[in-house]
Amino acid sequence: MAKILNGRGRNQTGRCIRAGRVKLLTGRGALLEITRENPEHINSLTANASRTLGFLRRNLRDCPRELKQLSYFSLVRSRLEYASVVWDPYMAVDIDALERVQRRGARFVCGNYRREASVTKMLEELGWESLQESRLHQRLTMIMMMSHIVGGNTSRRASHHIEYQNQEPEQH
Repeated sequence: MAKILNGRGRNQTGRCIRAGRVKLLTGRGALLEITRENPEHINSLTANASRTLGFLRRNLRDCPRELKQLSYFSLVRSRLEYASVVWDPYMAVDIDALERVQRRGARFVCGNYRREASVTKMLEELGWESLQESRLHQRLTMIMMMSHIVGGNTSRRASHHIEYQNQEPEQH
């Protein structure tokens, strides 16, 4: 089920609507609430990404791997990751639907559609992280950036790039 709310949490007639858990902010400042009973957002997103991937398969069949990968990341994966920090799926059904598109993308880039071919090996060969791992990294980056802003450090430089350092323990 999806409800569209205006920026004040009211529907078009002015009645208050209890939003529960908000999953997506739309471009006009409206809130879109998505519940599992009718997962329109994930279905729409995967259908759109699959159509775009089909278009790329038909038109870039004989192109080099680098061009296929660039087109996949630019036109398909960017849609799958757009604002995913906000609407990050938690149900296995939704996560699997998104990952299926990623796996079809790996087959497209490698040009290997045989049944006996291992898509997991293709993903490792390409060096792609799963969409779920990517959402985790994006969520951690957002939390880190928010902690800088809330903590009083509002300089752009501090929140622009986050590096993770692995320090060796000192030996005596």
